[in-house]
Parts: sequence; C-alpha cells; structure tokens
Amino acid sequence: MTAIQHWLANPFLVWPVFIGLSLASSWVTSMISGWRALADRYASGADQFRGQRRYLQSGAMRWRLHYNNILTIGADEGGLYLGVLFLFRAGHPPLYIPWREISVVERQGWFFSYVDFHFNALPDLKLTVTKKLGAAVAREGGRPIASELTLYREL
Repeated sequence: MTAIQHWLANPFLVWPVFIGLSLASSWVTSMISGWRALADRYASGADQFRGQRRYLQSGAMRWRLHYNNILTIGADEGGLYLGVLFLFRAGHPPLYIPWREISVVERQGWFFSYVDFHFNALPDLKLTVTKKLGAAVAREGGRPIASELTLYREL
C-alpha cells in the first residue's frame, strides 16, 4: 500500500481534511461573492426579521457566483433577509438589510426575466433571483420594482 492509499484509507485523516477544505471553500466563496462585505454591515440585525422565509432558493451575486438551492430569502416591511443552508454557513452569517438601502430592479435576460436587489452602500454588489421569487419578496416587503428601461431613461 502506497502512502497516499494508506492516508486515504484512514478516516481519522480524511474527514478532518475534507471538513477543513469545505469550511475554507465556503469562506472563500463568501469573500468572492460579496456576502462578507454585506455581513460587515448587516449581520447584526438578522434576529430582527419577522417575515416569512423561503428556503432552498437560488440566486447569483458578484462575478455570477451562484447559490443554487441553498439560499433562504425573506422580506418584511423593514428589510430583506438572506441566509444560507447551515452546511454552507461558514463565512455566511444571516443578513437583514433595510429596504432604504436596497433598489429593486427587474431586467430581461436572454431567455428569462430576473429581479436584481442592488445594495446602495456597495454599488458593485447585487443579488439576482428569478422574476417570480423577486416579485414575491418585493411584494412582501412592500417595495416597488423598477424596470431596467426606466432606470436608463432617468439617466
């Protein structure tokens, strides 16, 4: 048995390495996607959220980094709640972002319509979700959705 085979056959060595790499991967993902930047500003208010949560949702953030079927999204009159499935929580604390710091914009992709949640304090950062999900969340929060064309006309 070679050294690598011996190492892979020992669960006391493989599991800690696997768990460590998973945690590191989740942490790096939070940095790249912009979640950490949001967490620096909005992680402390997540316990104030009182609305309905939608579990196992999908969305994309900076650099088209996708959170497929691991997002928890909710809205109430105060703001937008964002969380991730507990297995991927490293570097991703739950967030509660006040509506006054979010712009909601509908846009047309190649085949589908999407809703972008732009974070005013971090202009290079947005969360993109399907139109159906985005419209439902905006409605629950009492937020209007601007169209992309309307924004261009205003400029």
